Amino acid sequence: MKILLIMRHAKSDWGDADLSDHDRPLNHRGRRDAPRMGRFLASKGLHPEAVLSSSALRARTTVDAVVEAAQWDVSVDIVEEFYLASPRDIIAHLETLANSVECALIMAHNPGVANLVSALTGTHVEMPTAAVAEVQLNIESWLELGLDPLHRLENHWHPKGLPADFA
Repeated sequence: MKILLIMRHAKSDWGDADLSDHDRPLNHRGRRDAPRMGRFLASKGLHPEAVLSSSALRARTTVDAVVEAAQWDVSVDIVEEFYLASPRDIIAHLETLANSVECALIMAHNPGVANLVSALTGTHVEMPTAAVAEVQLNIESWLELGLDPLHRLENHWHPKGLPADFA
């Protein structure tokens, strides 16, 4: 059994029309929500041994804030292919993880993250910005992952649904 945390980046800033989509930063709400989600995940006892993130600025900034707020001692691997990735693209990278990794977090974009949750669990969930889905994977090795809906959606959180003490 493995755990996969699937997270969408926090809210981005659309204020500068000259920036490419890839280079958009977080807005005020995104800078607030990312560390809140990190503290919340840590409070649930979740501690990924592997973190993979899209190369987009909003994803990198989100994951850095989450890792710092959660006080996880883990390095973040930037994966260029996670920018606008399909579930199959994400799975291909997860299949390369060492078997010693029991919990992994991926930081990417919609519709890829929502489609990944659906592909793995057969359950459709909305993935607003900074949302996290915790999926219990019925595998012993990351090589077994595939895209079959054999796994269980254990939890689904988003910033607006967090308890007040994570404000």
